[in-house]
Amino acid sequence: MTNDSAAAGSELEPPDAQTRRRKFVILEHDHPFLHWDFLIEDGDGLASWRLLESPQSGKRVPASLLPVHRRHYLTWEGPVSGDRGNVRRIHSGELEYEVDWPNVTDWPGLRFQMVDSGFAEHCQLIRSDDNQVHWEFS
Repeated sequence: MTNDSAAAGSELEPPDAQTRRRKFVILEHDHPFLHWDFLIEDGDGLASWRLLESPQSGKRVPASLLPVHRRHYLTWEGPVSGDRGNVRRIHSGELEYEVDWPNVTDWPGLRFQMVDSGFAEHCQLIRSDDNQVHWEFS
């Protein structure tokens, strides 16, 4: 594939263009307060959100966008460097989108299928009129 086929300004391509799947993990994190990190493969790192409530199927969970995380958190459990607490994996699997993955800034409103998660069938990033962000799991 050449750069000619890449969308202008986009450096991201799905890791597996045939299946349109990306790995995800939800980590329980105890620092600086109890929350859950929702991490999704995106380019060389992990798109990351702090979930302010325990994620559950059938629930809309308040979230805030975090800086990109390192990919090793897809499989990491235990202490976080810099005395930033501990993480424990509570859900993992793959997300599938029916067409090429858009840039992360375009994810609000898109519905992703959760594959092999044993947790929920779908998730959707929602931005409300008052600019609040939620992930909804169903």
